[in-house]
Amino acid sequence: MWMRRLFHLTTALLVLAAVAVGYRRFHRTPEQIELQQYIEFDVPRLSETEAPIRSGIAALLRAPGLPIADARRLLVDQLMPRLLLLRKTADVAFAQTNEVRLLKQEYVAIIDRLIETCRRCIRFIDDPKPNGAAQFLQFQKELRDITQAFTDWSLHVKSACHRHHLD
Repeated sequence: MWMRRLFHLTTALLVLAAVAVGYRRFHRTPEQIELQQYIEFDVPRLSETEAPIRSGIAALLRAPGLPIADARRLLVDQLMPRLLLLRKTADVAFAQTNEVRLLKQEYVAIIDRLIETCRRCIRFIDDPKPNGAAQFLQFQKELRDITQAFTDWSLHVKSACHRHHLD
């Protein structure tokens, strides 16, 4: 008699544990839902807009370097319009949860930093200073740092997905 009760109690506990594990595993929190939408819809759209910008930055960082007129043309005609479009696209992304809001803010801050660096570089080209070589090397360092910031942001997105079990 007591063995039968023990068996039924154990079975009931196992069923409850299975239900709890199933709920935890398959129930989506608001953070998971929004983060999944962000990485499935917004991040690919941002990456598509970002790709030509990255190639332009790579052209500015190449060893011998572009002639000044070509560098200015690249900055003014290609990079700045695309950066402004990327900024607008990144700003439109809806962020209700804290995790996505932080990722979005980080991304927008990187874009703003890149826009400001490109603007200063254009001003430098238009109005050269006596210590131009040192300032140009500073611009190149900033561009490398910004490129690294984009990579770090991608890692932050991956770690956010891992934290919310979206691997």
